[in-house]
Amino acid sequence: MNTMDSKNITSECESFLASFFNKKKCILTGNGTVSLAICYSFMPHNKTKVIIPSVVCPNLVYALTYASKKPVYADVLLSNATIDPDCVRTILDNDKDNEIGAIVAVHLYGHQAQIHKLRSIADEYNVLLIEDICQSMGGRSRDGQLLGVVGDCTVMSFGHTKIIDVNEGGGVLVNSNKLENKARKFISLLPDQLSLNKRECLSRVYRELFYSIWNGGSCNDHFYQIFDQFPSLFKGIYLTLFNDNLAKKILSEFKELEKNINHRQAIYNIYKKMLSDIDQIILFDSASSEAPWRFSFRVNARHRNILVEKIRKSGFNASIWYPCIASWTSNDKTLFKSGRLIEASVINLWVDAKCSLSSAKDSAKLIRKYFDDNRRLK
Repeated sequence: MNTMDSKNITSECESFLASFFNKKKCILTGNGTVSLAICYSFMPHNKTKVIIPSVVCPNLVYALTYASKKPVYADVLLSNATIDPDCVRTILDNDKDNEIGAIVAVHLYGHQAQIHKLRSIADEYNVLLIEDICQSMGGRSRDGQLLGVVGDCTVMSFGHTKIIDVNEGGGVLVNSNKLENKARKFISLLPDQLSLNKRECLSRVYRELFYSIWNGGSCNDHFYQIFDQFPSLFKGIYLTLFNDNLAKKILSEFKELEKNINHRQAIYNIYKKMLSDIDQIILFDSASSEAPWRFSFRVNARHRNILVEKIRKSGFNASIWYPCIASWTSNDKTLFKSGRLIEASVINLWVDAKCSLSSAKDSAKLIRKYFDDNRRLK
């Protein structure tokens, strides 16, 4: 495919995505982090702070650095790990210097944030509402509304593990030509791109360092300060341009989106049915209309790491995403109580196309057996 054909398909993909989410414009980007940085840049220049959830992907913070903004953390709801609107309101009430310019509503794990409450708050305080659907692509609220249509701007990702996964790429949805022009100007000023080999090497280094520092932080909070250097050290893997060859793949994946979501919901429901009666497991509040990123649940912190290790050793996938990144900058244990509790207790099980119905049942049986054995040993 020649360059002109690729550009045409990229334009076609942008038009399709804008229409799908009932937005005027879509701008495809190198990844979700660039998309976030672009949305932060939409804030007025005199606004320097953004409200983000206490439990979230660290990339939201890296993106703030690229847009010369700073985070203000709001705790999350223990019920579904999304940003707590009451905390958001309290923060805005106390913003005496009027420095806050945006709220980021992340539909974490595919769970719907209380987007209409956040919309009302954003309008009341005249701040931007950024809706992050990186883990909820195609999901709907309980009233049937597509997630991603309420925000002033919407952030998408098509990277590794996302619901639509073409390994990289992201996008921004907006409702004005002015914001589209700002986004494209931001992209035009991105630095020279690294070669694929250098980006892959840097990505490996990032993964190794991240987990080492995160583990170190459990021993000494000062380790978390090293994360302050990550935006600069790893900008080569974040400040990237959209690869036009991905547009055709994205369009193709969208044709299978309903099938993809149906599969995820089927796997999710197997786990929910088989694990919901276990006293030691706490399920998040979720709607059947959501598009699950993972089947996420909580257990007592003393069980969490032991159980995750047992799941992995048995050949199943499990993770403990996401950290309470708000705690990296605060030693006050009375703050971000919900976020800290989720960080210490959450487990995520895979629900994507690589996970079969039978493997989900086997994984659930393993978890049931763990708690049965633990109960007998008491």
